[in-house]
Amino acid sequence: AQNVVVLLTDVDVIDTVGRRQIRTVGQGTAYLFQDGKKTKVVWKKPTSSERLRFYDQNDVEVEMNPGKTWIEVIEDESQLTTE
Repeated sequence: AQNVVVLLTDVDVIDTVGRRQIRTVGQGTAYLFQDGKKTKVVWKKPTSSERLRFYDQNDVEVEMNPGKTWIEVIEDESQLTTE
């Protein structure tokens, strides 16, 4: 993938089977991995019908590299390890 995003959001287990409810509307912290660099960004999705977008620390939308984008969702930054 040319873009990898690790998105932090609320994840709740909703039943005994282990199914999860994942908050995908609103905004929060994410990390974007592109061109060998890790960048802290903000994810925003105002409503469920709008597209998920990512913004830098100056609130400018981040451009994704052409190609595949992988988005991973975690609930806690302690779950993210990089080398």
